[in-house]
Amino acid sequence: MSLENRRSFRALLSAVFLDNVGLAVVYPIFTPLVLTPYYTLLPSHFPLSLRVLLLGVLIASFPFAQFLAGPLIGHLADRKGRKFALTAALFGEAVGFFLTAVALMKMSYTMLIISRLFTGFFAGNLLLCLSAISDMEPEAKGRSKSFGIVAGVTGISFVIAIAIGGMLSNTELFAFFNSSLPFWALGAFSLINLSIIRIFFSESYAPISPECDSIKMQLKEIRSLFKSSSLGYLYVSFFFFMLGWIVSLQFLSTFLMEHFTKVKLSITLIFIGVGLTWCFGTIILNRLLIKRLKLKKILFYSLLLSCLTLYLVSEVRSLIAFVHLILIGALFASLTWANCLALISIKAPMKLQGKLLGVNQSIATISMAFAPLFGGLVGVLDIRTIYLFASTSLLISISSLIISKFKNCF
Repeated sequence: MSLENRRSFRALLSAVFLDNVGLAVVYPIFTPLVLTPYYTLLPSHFPLSLRVLLLGVLIASFPFAQFLAGPLIGHLADRKGRKFALTAALFGEAVGFFLTAVALMKMSYTMLIISRLFTGFFAGNLLLCLSAISDMEPEAKGRSKSFGIVAGVTGISFVIAIAIGGMLSNTELFAFFNSSLPFWALGAFSLINLSIIRIFFSESYAPISPECDSIKMQLKEIRSLFKSSSLGYLYVSFFFFMLGWIVSLQFLSTFLMEHFTKVKLSITLIFIGVGLTWCFGTIILNRLLIKRLKLKKILFYSLLLSCLTLYLVSEVRSLIAFVHLILIGALFASLTWANCLALISIKAPMKLQGKLLGVNQSIATISMAFAPLFGGLVGVLDIRTIYLFASTSLLISISSLIISKFKNCF
């Protein structure tokens, strides 16, 4: 990677960091505001069951908007260039964060939903960054290495988001801290990020000409690509991988509380451990493996081992064994994420990178919406079946790769 590209890459990482913080920062803020009658966000007479439902709607609004906007932002990046699309996304996110802050100051649930939908619609920085990295890294292994660094940043940002949301919204720490403060800070950070992109990011892609921009023509190319390559199988594999892994994370605290009676601090430390393990896998281990193995082998075996560890998690009765297995599962899941995205990207022609990675973002966000629904239905029987469900989902993901190999397209 050239010096100019390295400078652009560092600018892109700041945008990825912001995107993930904006998604995760709500968890320590929205839950008490919605579930506790003490706050005035909802009428005090609302029962807990309705509050839980409204909390789910509120949290799901951000990824739902991402799901709708993914292909559109990808098209904008292919049509106008990565820098233009990043500028629009960061400005839109800044407005969205400020609207969220105002909604929290006014304690308006309706305005809060609208602001999260607005923010989520513009939160396409990850797919834009992956598209730009694909432009700068033509080789598959170089792309996997860079995607691994991106995945590491998402792991770090998740840990930081929880800390930011928990501290800046806690009035017990300082009198001027409140629920809206993290979003004022994120809005300001978005504008700083916009400046970073405008100054340090060099356009990595020559926008396609209007003559080549026929939607009908491009859809025809995408259909042809799905038929002639393993792209469709990779999308299926990625969906079931994300579904299984997100379910395992979303119900991790419930599992720990029910079977090991762990307190909040212990659960937080385990989540931090998962985030740090994810970072180690994508930034360090993946870099070592791609020097010796092909990406498709890393993908297959990491997915297989991740599936095995999640199955074993459902059977263990020891907390120490559980923690070790969930951390090992996170390690292999991080390798799966980086290399599946790299293979999807490498199979797409440059003029379709934005659209196809936008489709990939939509798949990821819809799996986030399905995960709590499926997990909740399965967990009614026995919380341990959550991890059986997760390992089965990963097994379907592996099966998709095997089928594609038999068809000689993987």
